[in-house]
Amino acid sequence: MESEPPQRSQEHTAHASPATAHVTPAAHRRNRKSWTEEEKRAFWQARKQEKKERRRVKIQQKKEEERSAWEHLTEEEQDERRQAAMQRYDQKREAEARRKEQCLAHLQDPATPVLVYDLSFSWCMTAADTKSTVKQVQYAYSALRRETFPFRPVLCSVGGTEAADERDCAAQREVLRALVTHSGFLAYGPLITEQHWSELFPKEKIVFLSADSEEVLREIEPTTVYVVGAFVDHNKHKGLSYERARQHGVRTARLPLKESVDIGNRCKVLTINHLTEVLVRYMREGGGWAGAIEAALPVRRAHQETLGSLQKRRRGQDSPGGSEADTSESSNDAN
Repeated sequence: MESEPPQRSQEHTAHASPATAHVTPAAHRRNRKSWTEEEKRAFWQARKQEKKERRRVKIQQKKEEERSAWEHLTEEEQDERRQAAMQRYDQKREAEARRKEQCLAHLQDPATPVLVYDLSFSWCMTAADTKSTVKQVQYAYSALRRETFPFRPVLCSVGGTEAADERDCAAQREVLRALVTHSGFLAYGPLITEQHWSELFPKEKIVFLSADSEEVLREIEPTTVYVVGAFVDHNKHKGLSYERARQHGVRTARLPLKESVDIGNRCKVLTINHLTEVLVRYMREGGGWAGAIEAALPVRRAHQETLGSLQKRRRGQDSPGGSEADTSESSNDAN
């Protein structure tokens, strides 16, 4: 039973259904690749419900503790608590009003640089990768909003291709439509258009950010339009954004990663939201690339290597042929 896929019989479902994770046999849990999509959904739905119930119980307990503590206060202490709560509420409202004014001022200022997310690369993505792109663009927008929009965001080519591109991207286009209806854009809606950036801005104002560029981005210039190739392809199409920029005859530049920090084990290929984080932090810190990159650059590879080394040591201790286990594990780390 340990090596066989789960049977679809009623008896097996009762004993090994993913929806009841606490009674699932250990062997079946290790063999999740054999589950059907329905079993996977049932398993994660059950996990979600359990988490929701734990959160509900925790909130209820906290409320009961607060109610009990309140009942033990004197009337004078209760009045002081009410006044303090009202003061905090007023301060929060004032802070939100100031923040809204700053956001609108930056978005309406023509000197604020523009950050364009070019979604015309959908042809090189699967539907799943397109979903990842949508999420990363949403995260990037959140980073801009947190800092009251040091850049004016623009989402172009939401149809998935340029006007002259006749490739079939219907599935990707449907996924990208989620950006048009995203509720997070309601308060400070970015410009969302099916037009390509080459139709919206003059060439002399555009800088396409690409890791393949020979030019280094030294500073952010006001009134300049910075374009980011918004796509997830797991580095299958190298130089794609750089070649697109050359086709349109616009300037290119890359972030000064090597010139500013010791990259080491950090991930050298930035996601859309990480690139945005670097730009946002650069603007917040008044022009310091090193601090911005250090704070925003992910450390995935370093974590993987640390975890791999720990697993090697454990396997070496558990296995009588420790040196052989270490050799095979280190070959996996190299990959």
